[in-house]
Amino acid sequence: MKKIVLIIFITVLFGILVMLAQPRARHIVFSGIVAFPEFAFMQSMRGGLVTREFDRVMPWLYKHYELADAYGGEKNRLTPGLLENVKKAYKVAVLKEERERFIDLLEKIYLLNPQNIDVNIMLAGAYQFADEKKSLSYLKNARKILPSDQRIFHLANIILRDSENSEKKKLWCNAYRTEQFGDYEEYRAATLLGTGYRRIALEFTNGANRHLFLNEGVQLGKRIKYEFILGELDELASPSLRFAVGGGLEIFFHNIQLFSEGRLIQSYTGDAISLYPETGYFIDGRIISSNPLGENVYIELPGVRPSVTDKVVVELTISKLALNNSSLCSA
Repeated sequence: MKKIVLIIFITVLFGILVMLAQPRARHIVFSGIVAFPEFAFMQSMRGGLVTREFDRVMPWLYKHYELADAYGGEKNRLTPGLLENVKKAYKVAVLKEERERFIDLLEKIYLLNPQNIDVNIMLAGAYQFADEKKSLSYLKNARKILPSDQRIFHLANIILRDSENSEKKKLWCNAYRTEQFGDYEEYRAATLLGTGYRRIALEFTNGANRHLFLNEGVQLGKRIKYEFILGELDELASPSLRFAVGGGLEIFFHNIQLFSEGRLIQSYTGDAISLYPETGYFIDGRIISSNPLGENVYIELPGVRPSVTDKVVVELTISKLALNNSSLCSA
């Protein structure tokens, strides 16, 4: 018995010494411990999600919440895992009564992370039929967090469809058309995977690499010339325009101009430009994209002379697609 206790003691002591000596190993172990509840609870409720049996799913979500709540207060380290599991479960809930079952749980989670965009949108969706006023209040909270998120306005569009308050409808429609401020996808620092409507980039091939030049002056609904200064003469091989905007767009190409040392050397009208959207569609002379992570449109310009371009000007009209066909929202 003493030998077993001694072996356990030595093993634990050795493990502690390794943790103290290796910060990376310590980080991996502690991160794994914190992430384990998310995995364990998801495995426990997975069967219920497949068959949409929420009587089996909700008890596990409540247990996960209780663990996160007991672990610490607002925004503790178990909260992200809890939110991921709730988001996955809520996505399966498509019926009114299924979504309303989440209200009590989401209200509790809201106290753990009131500034989370997904919690606010899920609460707005859960209250959609039960309490219009509460639903819109959570959408207003969501607009303060991530103003250009499409989900906010799609939900408001449905909630207000039977409302007789035309002024309120108009306010929401106008906000949708003009709101541009967003953030990076899932808050990761990738400047071209954003949900905001502010940035586009010119890409082209140079040897084995793709060069990229950013323009952050996007203006919605206006015919604008976007300039890209290359800095030196370069060949515009296999160019594309990457629209790092949140989807639901129509993009009209008016013309493209190429400059060399301050002189206009080539100009192309929209009819002469061949356009190949990566995930969107070409309809009635416009690129239509619903990709929330943006759109990359490859461009073919006839007769481009190599190694002469140091500035590219692309004239575009970028607009959000209408949410509905009412006179208030389609103008």
